[in-house]
Amino acid sequence: MPIDIGQYRRTRLAYRWDGAARAFVHNYSTDWQLVVVWPKARDHLSDIIDDLRGEFSVRFVAEHYWTAERLVENATRFYQNIPSNTPSIPSKIGDGHFYSIVVQDPEPRYRFDRTVSGSVLCVNEKVTHHKGRYRDLAGGFNVHSSNSLAEFFEQATLLYGPAALRRILSSTGTHDGHEILEGDLYGAGGWSSLSDLFEVLNLTSEYVVLRNFDMLPDWQVGSGGDVDVLCGSLNAFVAASNARVPDRTRPHRCYVNVEGAEIPFDVRYLGDGYIDSVWARDMLGRHDIHRQLVNVPRVDDHFFSLLYHAKLQKRQISDGYVELLPRLAAQIGLDWFTAGHAVSDEEAAEVLNGYLGASGYRYTIPIDRKVVRNDRVLQLLSFGLNPNPPLMSRVRRAVGRTLSSKAPRWLRRLTPKSLRLRIGRRLLK
Repeated sequence: MPIDIGQYRRTRLAYRWDGAARAFVHNYSTDWQLVVVWPKARDHLSDIIDDLRGEFSVRFVAEHYWTAERLVENATRFYQNIPSNTPSIPSKIGDGHFYSIVVQDPEPRYRFDRTVSGSVLCVNEKVTHHKGRYRDLAGGFNVHSSNSLAEFFEQATLLYGPAALRRILSSTGTHDGHEILEGDLYGAGGWSSLSDLFEVLNLTSEYVVLRNFDMLPDWQVGSGGDVDVLCGSLNAFVAASNARVPDRTRPHRCYVNVEGAEIPFDVRYLGDGYIDSVWARDMLGRHDIHRQLVNVPRVDDHFFSLLYHAKLQKRQISDGYVELLPRLAAQIGLDWFTAGHAVSDEEAAEVLNGYLGASGYRYTIPIDRKVVRNDRVLQLLSFGLNPNPPLMSRVRRAVGRTLSSKAPRWLRRLTPKSLRLRIGRRLLK
């Protein structure tokens, strides 16, 4: 049964293969797409709109004026944080005076295709075909389109804001004329509230707030602490939230301006090893909704991920977790789990072993080396990478690194690569 588009949430979007149509279809009641005519293609606007009307229902046209101060910021957010020094950015956005067109596709057909960036994605084949034609007409990448319903919401939400987007999607009939929109992407100057931020994230990102979410979205700004998030794509999350990332070597540590204050966000993402990628994908797909707004882990994921975090990613379990874990355990049927189980390394590891093994998950080493690794508990875990290889293996690795660093550069250059590899393998045996 298709879901009403008014209930769209990024985490609910799913595709299935329709054998009769020989195409993929998604689970929403209709399909929307976005076409952007950048400054160098403005002269072709009328032709593009007329052509779109032949295959789509044109529902909204807007004329945009971005401020000069935020041109590059807007473009990098719109394209999900591609580097601001990318050569195509200035040539596309020009003076920031461009047009956007929202269309409805009455018969969407999705197939896999390779994008210009090299990604292989399931895309709306009709709109991507038209985009190619318009780029030929405009002489380059001066016309953009969304390639899927997900990308439509990612970009249209930032262009118009949630309230205006709801108005556009609820409109009926074709659209004549256009509206003038002066201003930057939604959230450019920060967020009026956490509710405002999470409303945008729900439309644009796959995410869950992992823990300490009881007070959200009414959390007092400036009260200290941070917001721990797991998301599907770090780039998508940072772009949608307009987060500031001060240290590019630690991109997960970012700050979001809310009510004029910077709130620290710890953003973990699919594939970063913070938790098993399979578990992360499952957690994102089966989340609960806290206070009808904030995505949070389902209660079983909340319990097991909190136990995992408290015992494997902390030196010592905090008193708050010792109190909370038994309450969560009781909700999912583990009435026997007590504060003693939470405190005991052996008993906690036994619970984690049972859950990880039965679920097909494993302990993984995070990319972020500043995440604590509690080797004392990890040694008790059956389902994970061995953090402490045998002594002789560690000695051989140390010797190999030392020999490699001490050997003269000219000798390392002259030694055949095959010989260097054989020596390395001998040392690591």
